[in-house]
Amino acid sequence: MSSSISDWIGSFFQPSTTYQRVGNNSNTNIPGSFPTEESNSPLPSSRINSVFNSQTINSTFRNLSSWLNYLLIQPLIIIILIIFRILSTIINVIYFQNQSTSIVNGSGSRDSITNNNNSRYEIVDPVAKASKFIRDLEDNLQPPSILQGNNTNGGSGGNVVNDTHSPVTSATGTATATATATATTISASERLPPFFQGSYTQALYMATKRGKFLFVYLTNPHNENANGIFNNIITNEMFLKIFQTNENIIIWGGDLTNPEAYQLANSLAVTKFPFLGLLCLTRSSKMTPEGPRKTASKLSLVSKIQGNIINNHNSRQFQTQNGNVDDGDGDDDNNNFVSVANELIKKKFLTKITKYSPELNLIRQELQDKYMSQILLKQQELNYQKSLQADKLKKQQKQYDTLSKQYLIYQLDRFEKYLTKDQTSNDGNNIARIAIKLTNGTRVTGYFPSDNSIEDIFIFVELINRGYLNPISTSTTTTTTTPHHSVISTLTESQALIKFKNFKLIYKFKLLSPLPPKICLNDELSKDIIMKINQFDIIYPNGLLIVEDIQN
Repeated sequence: MSSSISDWIGSFFQPSTTYQRVGNNSNTNIPGSFPTEESNSPLPSSRINSVFNSQTINSTFRNLSSWLNYLLIQPLIIIILIIFRILSTIINVIYFQNQSTSIVNGSGSRDSITNNNNSRYEIVDPVAKASKFIRDLEDNLQPPSILQGNNTNGGSGGNVVNDTHSPVTSATGTATATATATATTISASERLPPFFQGSYTQALYMATKRGKFLFVYLTNPHNENANGIFNNIITNEMFLKIFQTNENIIIWGGDLTNPEAYQLANSLAVTKFPFLGLLCLTRSSKMTPEGPRKTASKLSLVSKIQGNIINNHNSRQFQTQNGNVDDGDGDDDNNNFVSVANELIKKKFLTKITKYSPELNLIRQELQDKYMSQILLKQQELNYQKSLQADKLKKQQKQYDTLSKQYLIYQLDRFEKYLTKDQTSNDGNNIARIAIKLTNGTRVTGYFPSDNSIEDIFIFVELINRGYLNPISTSTTTTTTTPHHSVISTLTESQALIKFKNFKLIYKFKLLSPLPPKICLNDELSKDIIMKINQFDIIYPNGLLIVEDIQN
């Protein structure tokens, strides 16, 4: 009994492929024995136990896990995603609501408003990024009162101490307030250099193709304390005068959020921010067997300043080197800062501009000459193409005139029959009697078969206009015409079919109906299908048409 229980437990937890002990049963087939049929004998216990093996349990667990995945796990994941989506929507609503509230209350900056309106546009538009950078610089400008103290050319822009007990101080304070109010009227654009409002690619084109000096100002928005170059160089009066006195100098700026500025910083090997560099076209002389020759011009970085180089330490060091010691007065500090900035501008930029200006003027003149020569070549090419086109049109017009004359002469025999009713047909019901008033006031009557195309009327008028069919006399009541067969066509019908296969006359007149409904047959002639005379009640069986010239 105990052995059978152990066998059952072993078969339950072990695969059926393992070895099973052969029981002491006469029905067990030993290898090599003769197979016997046992249709009515019960299944062995080993077969029954094999149903509850590990494979069955594994398949059961797999099916159970798949059902749990569909019924529990996936719905739970969907519910979690919906919850996160709702939370993100709520956070966005709260964020934008707070931001809009700050804007309405006046606490929102112009930068935040611009980001809300133009963020997507500025991502792909370098011009918008440059404009945004300029607006950010205008927002970072110091107040005009501070600017008067910090941005003077070594002058006497000192601080004023307000003392309410002193009448002199009170008067001085009033004058200072008036001066401050006057200074506030200065626009922010006048306190900044004229930054190029475009992409760096456009500014680079101006520098390379127009021979201009190019200042490049790069900033890092994450470096909030590095404002020395902006406060002491960019807004310096001496630096601003550089652009006022020389129209061949431009400046472009950007921060590292601008892909163009980021790539430019990498190409210039910028290690510190902010960065202010001067670029221009340069070239050198090279000795050749024919003598010294100048190399091709290329854009080079001729001077730069980077990092927060102007601070209290640099100012003290500059004062010590020049024998100037600060006596504790605020006016001296301001003047010393300005003197350091002015000296730096002279040393780094003004001297470089003076050095490279003569060569750059020659390069600029060469570029202008090259540009003018290209313009002349393009103009000559354009004139040549116009001349070819005019000759081609003249040739086409000559061919058309010759072919149209041959075509009308070939059609003359047929259209002479339309001058009189007797020559057209004996059946009056199939004839359209059309009176045509020409531009000179002459009225001509034509008799056309009703199943003819309306283009025959145009050909009839064209024959009269060209003089192949001439009216003998004209009156207000009756009109008569007579054939004028002065030329004869020598083309056979087969030759005419080949020669005039794709030819189409160009009519310089319109055929109008004066009676309602007023229509223009030229519109019907331009259709793809062939319109017959009997399809128009205004000309069949009788009608009147007026000829009007088409104005060129």
